[in-house]
Amino acid sequence: MCALCDQEHESTAYLCLHCCYAREVWFMVWTTSSIPLPDDQGEAVEDWWLVVLSHNQRRSTEAIIRYT
Repeated sequence: MCALCDQEHESTAYLCLHCCYAREVWFMVWTTSSIPLPDDQGEAVEDWWLVVLSHNQRRSTEAIIRYT
């Protein structure tokens, strides 16, 4: 179980994107950003990274992720 919310099975995708705690953190970090977030419909992170984001958005997103 997720150590942060104790609601779902802990996986990388869940911890980074779907956990209610993680979603709140990302919401606070990215509310002023123009970077589109992965959707909740099961979009693969790799598809979001390579297809949805432009090269410049990937650079900005990488910095945001690292600092967060």
